[in-house]
Amino acid sequence: MTPAAPVEIYRNLTRRAWSVRVGGRVVGHVPAIALVGVTLRASDAARLRCLRTGARDVHAWARGLAIEGVPRPAGARRFRYRLDRPGFRLADGAVIAAAAAAWFEPDGTAWCLSPPDAPLSTGGIPMRLRELTPEERATVEETRARARETLARIQEGWVPGEAALAEAPFLDDYEERIYPGTALTCLAGLCYGHPRLGDRWVCTSPILHRGPTWALTENRLYILGRQRTDTPEERLLKILSGRRGAYRPFPSPPAPPATPPRPADEGDDDLPPIEP
Repeated sequence: MTPAAPVEIYRNLTRRAWSVRVGGRVVGHVPAIALVGVTLRASDAARLRCLRTGARDVHAWARGLAIEGVPRPAGARRFRYRLDRPGFRLADGAVIAAAAAAWFEPDGTAWCLSPPDAPLSTGGIPMRLRELTPEERATVEETRARARETLARIQEGWVPGEAALAEAPFLDDYEERIYPGTALTCLAGLCYGHPRLGDRWVCTSPILHRGPTWALTENRLYILGRQRTDTPEERLLKILSGRRGAYRPFPSPPAPPATPPRPADEGDDDLPPIEP
């Protein structure tokens, strides 16, 4: 599977919509969108240039993985970006550079769950993952044992001890991503049994070592389950499908009716008849 590419979101003042960009190319405009694993980026040099010249350009955006069907919770906090101040800021003026999730609404406002490790919730109710079946738990333990044998043969880098192996969380329905600000690969998915975060969606730190059923990151060892199979294009199609009105191209105007031919006895000039 090709590592999933997060989308970049910024406000399009002309269209009064949110522009969606993938790989540096705008792929669509939506009235609203939500992201998880969000990083906020703004160029202060470009901001000062805009203040000096009065020109407008795109130099501030949010980057993350698009999600559907998760309404903005009551505990979300509003944040914004303004030219007269550097960086994205919360209502109290505090600078924010990342968030667990963010919602970009049709009225142009943006809201987030912060700090980045805040639990993702649905309608103000914390998201709860289903319980693993006994068969799934047995498979996890078998995989943990195989990972223990493989990690014993690793000679370089950090090798976890027995305690790390015993508390290694289980990462399911995961995908590969690029860790923000680096070219290193990390994983994002549904995590069970995390010793600090519990059962929730997580984005790991960069991967140091990787096996078919386990991954060793800079912070801890993960036992791996199923890897996501849908592509970023398929997810974007779900996000952008069903949009109408200003977010679809205008239909082509109908062709004008053909001019009927003039009778042959009318002549070719448009002068009025000569009076007797």
